[in-house]
Amino acid sequence: MANTVDVTIIEQGERNAVVLVYLQSDGATGDLVNEPILTLSELGLPANARLKLNCLQSMLAGFHARLEFDTGLVEKNPKWVMPEGQGQVVKFSKFGFVFDNSGPGRTGTILLTTTGMTATGDEGSFLLAIVK
Repeated sequence: MANTVDVTIIEQGERNAVVLVYLQSDGATGDLVNEPILTLSELGLPANARLKLNCLQSMLAGFHARLEFDTGLVEKNPKWVMPEGQGQVVKFSKFGFVFDNSGPGRTGTILLTTTGMTATGDEGSFLLAIVK
């Protein structure tokens, strides 16, 4: 059995999208590492598009997680850490959004890495509002 990673685009408009991600550990596989959560093509966007993170809310039980944009290279471009527990709503738009500034090799893919998602019963979900 493998960890569950269920990604659902629950709303998508011309300029915005809302994504719901549900995660559950199988108790054997271990942490997710650079798991693709969302690609530009899933949003119908060209390869040169740059996403902006607008808002995030998470609820993680037994682990924490990190979001980043794929650079297409070895070095990473971390953007946000979601701690274990119920996270507050974070409205990045108050600060001018969080941009994909991962450089010329970027793919636009949002990646997820977890730490501590190793026990049966570890699960969580998060909502991510994105500006295209």
